[in-house]
This record gives sequence, structure tokens and C-alpha cells, in this order.
Amino acid sequence: MTSASNVLATTVGTTPAAIEARAVSVQYGAFQALSDVSLAWLPGTINVVVGQNGAGKTTLARVLGGLQHPSHGGVLIGGEELGSADVVAARSRGVEIVHQHFALPSSFTVAQALELFSAERRPGGVFTRRALRADATRQLAVGDLDLSPDAKVGDLPVETQQALEITRALASKPSVLVLDEPTAVLSPQAVERLFDRVRALARAGICVILVLHKLGEVFGVAETISVLREGRLILPPTPAESLDRRTVSSAIIGDAVVPVVDAPPPPKDQPALLRLCGVTASGSRHDHSIEEVDLEILPGEIVGIAGVEGNGQRNLVETIVGVVSVQSGALELDGVSLGGVGVRQRRAHGLRTIPFERNTEGASKSSTLWENHAMLRHSGDGFFFSPRRAKRACAAALDRWRVKYLNVDQRPSELSGGNVQKTILAREIAGDVRCLIAAHPTRGLDLAATESVRQAVTEAAADGTAVLLVSADLDELFQLSHRVVVLCAGRVSGEFTAPWDRDAVGWAMTGGEHE
Repeated sequence: MTSASNVLATTVGTTPAAIEARAVSVQYGAFQALSDVSLAWLPGTINVVVGQNGAGKTTLARVLGGLQHPSHGGVLIGGEELGSADVVAARSRGVEIVHQHFALPSSFTVAQALELFSAERRPGGVFTRRALRADATRQLAVGDLDLSPDAKVGDLPVETQQALEITRALASKPSVLVLDEPTAVLSPQAVERLFDRVRALARAGICVILVLHKLGEVFGVAETISVLREGRLILPPTPAESLDRRTVSSAIIGDAVVPVVDAPPPPKDQPALLRLCGVTASGSRHDHSIEEVDLEILPGEIVGIAGVEGNGQRNLVETIVGVVSVQSGALELDGVSLGGVGVRQRRAHGLRTIPFERNTEGASKSSTLWENHAMLRHSGDGFFFSPRRAKRACAAALDRWRVKYLNVDQRPSELSGGNVQKTILAREIAGDVRCLIAAHPTRGLDLAATESVRQAVTEAAADGTAVLLVSADLDELFQLSHRVVVLCAGRVSGEFTAPWDRDAVGWAMTGGEHE
């Protein structure tokens, strides 16, 4: 593995870079996603790209992988130019990408999913079921995955799905592997296992490029760190050992003001606002059922929910919101039973939700920004709805949240993921909110936006709102929560208060016993 201290010198010396972006610019209409970005990384190195939401990280990854044609400039792989934006051509040249949202179809078996992305390497594209299973077994062995080729992808734990994605990518023996936000859904132990695998890949000569958000993780794995801001390269690939968090943070946010999040005030000594007593509810194929869950949240209290993804968090949220019916047990809001009460009626009682999937559950892609903002709100007098007033209200809310948009007639699909999340927050954290259910509210947000969201959550609690916070970020849970409840296999496996014991929480997440 190339020494990080030699990365810059070797990049400009005689050793050809594994991959290089040369004067790359990408423009979407009036929006400049990348502006004259030049980067190069060596074989056998671990390289992290960081930046605020909308900084151009995903666009850069798409350019490197042949998914996005640059408006200007180009990509060189092993010193040779990648002529066109063609993902097949990029893969044939040794570049593989594992996206944050997994690409393997959940309805496929493991063998089918692996074959789907390797069919172009099979002469004639013809295969037998026996050959398919044999190939899958071989790939799984190389990836050190103890899986049946007949297992359904959607039934696998999220960590295993990610490992399968990486195994799929490694089947083509790439020279460059790009991992986009790979830690977002993993437990602390799973993150360290992932980083161990990344280090092994680098030792084998692969150039690994990771897009990350959490600075603790960045400095825990990176050999070089690069920073993008508003589409421009602010910090070129620089040895991590020569940097500190303050320097990188300053490069990321520039002149942006990052609010200081106050510690949440103690909850009010009143009857519980949200109460679950022995609640059992069936989960979907992608999540675990919840079983006999007991949970109370007081006015002004923030209760964090920790757990490896797929252990009942989604089912818990959807049961409280009203999407999933309670099979047994009792669910109450402010002393009123929610049995038989629909989603809209629960909202009318002050229940608000920041959903898991912003693009499919939190926003309508076919509607404009102002229509999305007004969808579950009221803009008018009596029964008269005023589009003009709704547009003004939407613009004011988006400006307060510093959403990057051109006009309120745009659609969510025209915004970056983090800006879509901020439009949802602008709609939900407003008005008479009695209970806020926040599922991964800061996922995919930049540093400044993340702290703004966290501040909004603590302010809501200070105003007496009961908050249920689901997050894969233990640091976030420890910073904001009065209590942290862990779900494992749909059951409460632990409850913790400060001072926090990270190891104990991690063990509870995996169903183990902490010594």
C-alpha cells in the first residue's frame, strides 16, 4: 500500500494515477455541479471525498464511473482517457461503484443478483442454473460471505446486502472502487469491519475512493482527504496525517455559520405524551416485526432509537404514524387511544413525521416544491385555498432553511438529496407539533445543515414536543437524546442514559451481551 505521505509527490511524478479527473466541469441547466475539478489518486490508496450537500461529490463519483458525461474535461484511467460517459466502458476499464442506495434487486436471489451484473462477461450471455449457482458460490467464497446462493437479497440484513454489493463489484477485479456513503446504515462494529475490508483491498493494490460525512470516520480510514465545496475543489488530495478536523471542517463549510447545538433541556415532569404498551405489529419483508414494545416519551423528551437497520425501526415508526396497524397492545397520544385513528387524524392531533425515504415518502416527485409544502398544510381562509399565499409561505420556509433552489415551481427531482430533506423539514417542524417522529433527519446533509436540524429538534423539545429520533449515527443520538432505546430483532434489547457506554449500545444492537 502506497504511503500516504508520498501520495502527492508520486501523483505528479512518473507513477500513473489509478484514476484521474482532469479539469472536469458539469452543468445541469443553470446549476454548476462541478467547476474545473482536477483530482488524481494512486493505486493501493484509501481516499476520502467530503463536502457539504450539493458540493458535487455524487456528481464526481458518477463522472468517474462513466454515469455522467462532463460538460468539459475528462477522466483518465491508468493514464488512458475514458472516451465517453459509458458505465460499461468504465467497468471494462476497471472502475466499480457501490452506491448508497443498493443496486441489487431485492426480489432476486443472491445468485441471480450477482449474475445480473456479470452477464456481459459471459460469452453469448447464456447460462444454466447450475452454472449460475456455481459462479455465485465462487464469488461468495472470494468475498468471505457465508450465504446461500438461493437466499433473497431483500431478506438479508443491510450489512450483508452491502457486503454482497462489494462482492459483486469485486467480481470484475477492479483497479478502482468507489463507495458512496457506505457507513450510513451500519452499526459501529459493522463500520469497523467495513474499514478493515477497505484496508485489505488497498493492500491488494486497489484504489479505494469513499464519500463520507462523519469526520470521525474520515480520519479513521483515510490516507488522503479531498474537499469539494459548491462544485469546486477546495482541498486537493492531501495526506490525512497532515490534517486535523478543524482544517477539514473549515474547508468544508467555508464562511457558513454552523450553529452550536445546545444540550437538550430535561423533560417536563408530566404524563407521557406518547405511550406504547406491549405493542406488536407485523413488519414488511424489508423490516422486522416489532414485538411487545413498551415505550413512553414525556413532553420535552428526546428518545433515541438505535439499531442495525432492518431490526424494526421502520415498523415502529409506521405503527406510530398509522401506516401499520397494531396487532396487540395499546398506542396512545396525549392520553387518547390511536386505535382506528388514521394518518391524517393523527396529524391533526399534532403528530408530525420526517420519514425514512425522503424521495418516495416525504416528497412527491411529480409535484412542485410549493405543492409539496402545502400538501399537508393549509394556506387560505376558511375553505378558500390561495396558491399565491402557499407559494409565498413555501419560499419563506425554504429560505429559512437555506434550501438551494431557483423557484418554488421546481420539482424535488431538480434538487440535491439534502435539499429535498430540508424542504420536508421546513414543512414538518412548524406549527403546533405535539409529537415529532424523526427518522434519520440528518442523513445526507452537510455539516451546517446537520447542525441546523439538530438545533431544530432540541428547540422543538424545549417547547414541549415529545421527540422520537431514529438514527444510525450514535454520536447524534448521544448528543441529542435523554434516553436511547435499542431495537434488535423487533424487541427492545436495551435502554441507556448518559454517561453513554458506546460498546454496550453496540452490543445491544447486535443482540450480544456486553461484559
